[in-house]
Amino acid sequence: MTHTEQHIDAYFERTFDGVAEAAFVLNAQGAVLKVNSAFTALLGYGSEDIPGLRFADIAATLGRDSAVESSLRQDILCFELYLLVLAEKKPAPCTLIARSGERIPVLLRSDILYDRNGAIVQVMGIAAPERRRAARRGSGEGQDSQLRQAWETEALYRSILENSGDAVIIADLNGWIATVNDACIRMFGLERPEDMHGRYLLEFLPMAGSYTSSTGEVFTVTEEYYTRQLMKIESLFETGLAKTLGYLLKKDQTVFPVEATMSLLRDEQGQHRGTITICRDVTDKTIAERTIRQSQAFLENIFETIGDGLYVTDSRGTIRMVNRAFCDIVGYSEQELIGTPAHDLFLPDAHTAQYPRPAADRPERHESVCRRKDGSRVYVELKVTMFADPSGEAAVGTLHDITERKEFEDKLKQARDDLERKVQDRTQDLLEANTALRVLLNTRDEERLALEKKIMARVHELVMPYVEKLQSGTLHERQRALLDILAVNLRHIIAPYENAKTAPNLLLTPMEAQVANLVQYGRTTKDIAEALSLSAKTVAFHRDAIRRKLGIHNKKINLRKYLLSRS
Repeated sequence: MTHTEQHIDAYFERTFDGVAEAAFVLNAQGAVLKVNSAFTALLGYGSEDIPGLRFADIAATLGRDSAVESSLRQDILCFELYLLVLAEKKPAPCTLIARSGERIPVLLRSDILYDRNGAIVQVMGIAAPERRRAARRGSGEGQDSQLRQAWETEALYRSILENSGDAVIIADLNGWIATVNDACIRMFGLERPEDMHGRYLLEFLPMAGSYTSSTGEVFTVTEEYYTRQLMKIESLFETGLAKTLGYLLKKDQTVFPVEATMSLLRDEQGQHRGTITICRDVTDKTIAERTIRQSQAFLENIFETIGDGLYVTDSRGTIRMVNRAFCDIVGYSEQELIGTPAHDLFLPDAHTAQYPRPAADRPERHESVCRRKDGSRVYVELKVTMFADPSGEAAVGTLHDITERKEFEDKLKQARDDLERKVQDRTQDLLEANTALRVLLNTRDEERLALEKKIMARVHELVMPYVEKLQSGTLHERQRALLDILAVNLRHIIAPYENAKTAPNLLLTPMEAQVANLVQYGRTTKDIAEALSLSAKTVAFHRDAIRRKLGIHNKKINLRKYLLSRS
């Protein structure tokens, strides 16, 4: 060190020691580097006490007699120079603790040396004892009146404090809690006011780490959070009022969100004497806001990702919100659509010559046509719903692109029309064919009738006369039976042509049919047996079979009469 530097240091020492008010120098960690004689005289600390002495030891915030737990005390020490930072801008009231334990109120000023990065290098503080104004009042009725007024003010203050729904915390300027109300005790999960009286405010602030919040989330204390809170406290000492949204620590070490309003308390002389903080637990509000944000995000996500086009208008029909699908349908960007009248995007209705508007007589969903930016048309299924809006009755429209469906319907209609034409042509051909077939059938009927007449005439003219001659002649019994059978069969052959009646039951076997023919013409069982060269027992068997097939078995019905009725 040069002689000049030594001379300067000696001059500074004499100047520093000659300051009439208590002065001290701290390093960036809050350790006391030096004090002047006025400091020693005020607080009783000498040069032998300087090593290991910190500003937190002599300030009432975290003095050596502090009841704050040592673990928490180490976390709070990061704030010990903050009071000096505030005092650099404006003298700040503070309470210092003398070596004897006496608490001495002072007005603190500071001068801080920073490095190029804005970090604190050294702090010089000057503490001036406050001059107390002990104004003595007169005695007698004036004093009684003053006491009565003080009692009434105290009663009013206590009534307001205890009946407040919000938590109220009154502390001195060093951060020590003096008074709280019942709402505050309940909010922190404590049992009685004494659980908070005399404790340090910072004990109820969450330090570095993560905490379970009453909102159901995990809250992490970050450096950014600390900085924001410090800025609020700084504004408190600058303006006398600060509002903040932060977190406080409950008894069970969980945190809860609060809205806090802090203000400075002043005495009769206008000096700052403490702070009053009004806190409101906003857990329910925070949860509700989070739920609203989640619901809004959910609805916005649906609004943007839904496949149908959506648009929202104000009460004048001007578009104020669209989704991506709507932009794709009409071919415009969101910026181009906002502020555009919605009806400008639709072509007039082909039937009513009106633009699509919500109406009581309009179906819930109806088809419309949009005019795209490139001039092309897109067919949509449109639904317009009205809802209440601060500006009046607004609308939300839902569009579903049905262009492909309409094209398919057109193709289907064309195919249906072609098919109907083909069906008509085919029907005409069938009608003509039916006409020709009817003519042919009529011709065939005439030919059939002519043939039947011809057959009838031939049988009666060419066959039956000879049969009758043979029957009238001399014949053996067997010959006569055969001839009778021949005559019966001939009559059966020509019977359909005479009366259109059917022959006897076609389910009969050939032998049963012969037996039935002979029975029909009055032949006995014996006659039939001789004619057919069968035994009488066999003929009886066939007669029973015939009755069963004709449905008259075990019935008192004459077989011959029944067969004649069916001829």
